[in-house]
Amino acid sequence: MEVVIVCFLLFTLERLPLPLEIAVLSVFSILCLYGFLASFANSLFNKELILMGPAIFKKQEPKKMEEGVSSCILPKSHRTSSLRTIANMLDNGGVCGIPTDTVYALAASCKHPEAINRIYSIKERPSEKPICICISNLDQLRVINPPFSPLLWNFMDLVYPGGISCIVQKGEWLKKLGM
Repeated sequence: MEVVIVCFLLFTLERLPLPLEIAVLSVFSILCLYGFLASFANSLFNKELILMGPAIFKKQEPKKMEEGVSSCILPKSHRTSSLRTIANMLDNGGVCGIPTDTVYALAASCKHPEAINRIYSIKERPSEKPICICISNLDQLRVINPPFSPLLWNFMDLVYPGGISCIVQKGEWLKKLGM
């Protein structure tokens, strides 16, 4: 690697002799070709047929936050059974990461207050700071009858389902959702 850096410096200063440039580029090209062929053959046959050195970039193991925390479940996104796995996890009081329109979000079921507390713990967020509540339809809100103005109800009827969020006052009505 040092030879390449020295050659690059000499090339920049326009002092690199042509035979040295050809030799270094030839060796570098052979190494790149070997690395490509080794990687291609090894991944094609799913075993190490051509020797390669240790990985430059290594996968880091995630840190465990506390004793007894289970490892993260990584279901395949293109399978229906994975959606069922996530639904069961939420129904059993688990916390999971889900994609939204812009970023990933932590999700938990309102039926499990300890899961909501885990979200606050994972995010290291003070409990007085609010978090979002996502509902599948307005009927979920109508059942608990929060004290919203008629104007807000009319607005929500017009825009939901849709990509608009409403910020409302926290109150006792949240306890009916399980919070």
